[in-house]
Amino acid sequence: MAPSAVPSTWHFAYDGHLMLTNQQKEAVTMRVPLSRLSAILLLLSVTAGTIHAEDKTEEPKKEAPVKVRYRPPEIMLVISVDWPAAEEHRETMAKFLVEKGINCVEAATDVLDVCRRNGLYVRVGARNGDLGSLLKEIEDLNLKDDPAVFGYFISDRRKSSAFQTWARWVQLFEERDPNHPAIFINRALWNEYALFADVVKPMILDFYHYHWDGKRKPDRYQFYLHLFRDVAKKHGIPVMRCVGTGVSPPQLLQTMYVSLAYGVQAFHFWVPWHVGHEKNDKGPVLKDGKIVPTITPWGETIGQFGKDMRAMGPTLLKSTSVATYYTEPFPQYIGKKIPDELWFSATGGYLVIGHFQDEKKEDYLLVVNSHVGEEKKAELTFKAPVSGVQWMDKKTGKWKPAPGKPLVTSLSIKASDGELLWIQKKKNP
Repeated sequence: MAPSAVPSTWHFAYDGHLMLTNQQKEAVTMRVPLSRLSAILLLLSVTAGTIHAEDKTEEPKKEAPVKVRYRPPEIMLVISVDWPAAEEHRETMAKFLVEKGINCVEAATDVLDVCRRNGLYVRVGARNGDLGSLLKEIEDLNLKDDPAVFGYFISDRRKSSAFQTWARWVQLFEERDPNHPAIFINRALWNEYALFADVVKPMILDFYHYHWDGKRKPDRYQFYLHLFRDVAKKHGIPVMRCVGTGVSPPQLLQTMYVSLAYGVQAFHFWVPWHVGHEKNDKGPVLKDGKIVPTITPWGETIGQFGKDMRAMGPTLLKSTSVATYYTEPFPQYIGKKIPDELWFSATGGYLVIGHFQDEKKEDYLLVVNSHVGEEKKAELTFKAPVSGVQWMDKKTGKWKPAPGKPLVTSLSIKASDGELLWIQKKKNP
């Protein structure tokens, strides 16, 4: 994946989904090359079913529960770090990452010890791409029982002709470590992710779609999130997303929060290099005998999101994404007015509202302001069987009475940000 250009300043007029939907859409025209016709027909056939599902005016029908194969230990935020060579300086770097709100790094096994000591996770990669050696390390280092391991990076975007090979690699990794996922990145625009999940049977479904790039089908932004969620639910696995950082920090934050509203539970980034340390021509710059860590504005945004997830993550991780609702402007293909028969209504523009439910049938709403430049007011009105609403204080990680009147919750949501509500319902006798 080639890195996008990273601007030093940002000047953009944002009108949310309208900006995206004004793009010329190949998905709804016939002026496309024949070589891409099958992929577009697949997209349109799934779209029809998706719109029908979102149009229903009642709660989803009860289905046989799918066994959950894997859940990540936290809402994972995976970045690359320029690690210093000396172990004592690595200790300083690890503490800096935790302080900033980042919980996972992509690296080889040589940083596992320092990460484990500081409560960090590692998405382990093969040295020089040698997967056979990585399999041996899993056994030699007993990585299946290592609490610092998040998973193993195997491959980036491969076509369906390689799926049988990757299915065999998944078997090899899971034979040695059934506790941590082997991770493959899917290119959403190839529309092969459902087949990938059926054939490869991964423990986590990872993908990238750089929707802020006008040449990469921005109109499919939330449509792909919807489809990946549904494929992952079918297999009882979480969704992981690679997020492009060649955008402004507010756009980055909006991408993470909107993705979260569809149940995404892990993120990594391209480009990923956002934490390092000061250097000169002699090597690391030391202050009082310690390195001086550095972090980019994008790294700061990722870290702040990570701090929010320390409060919100435990609730979202134990829950399943049931549906996603919207206020105007609606996203392409799936955006519809909130059904009148639903147990809540919402006013306020640019809202993306994720509905989650845990194993105890407790309901939660993640209310996201998708405008990257303006704070928005959101008012949610509830009716039976709702009896009360609690709001998650992200600073304390505690539930508090939701602001507003009884059964009318009023929120002021910062640009690109989100708030979590616990919906308390009357229980049947």
